[in-house]
Amino acid sequence: MTMKLELPAEIEADLLSQAQEKGLSPEAYAAELLWERVREAAKPAGYSADLSPEAWMLEYKAWAHSHDNDTFPILSNEDIGRDSIYD
Repeated sequence: MTMKLELPAEIEADLLSQAQEKGLSPEAYAAELLWERVREAAKPAGYSADLSPEAWMLEYKAWAHSHDNDTFPILSNEDIGRDSIYD
């Protein structure tokens, strides 16, 4: 995809400077920045790559326990068995 952006002079100067520091063309550096931002936006709310596995598990358990168990239907083994899939 090709895009044309009108950047304010200050942003253009910063982009040029940062691209030069990284040894990239301004276009390649802008594409890299955009790609990073798109990936960040695609992560689920509350996602943090900085969490240790233990901290992540605590967060997950807290989330799981935050749901009201009374709203979930109680299913019998027959209801969730393989044979019920084909009925």
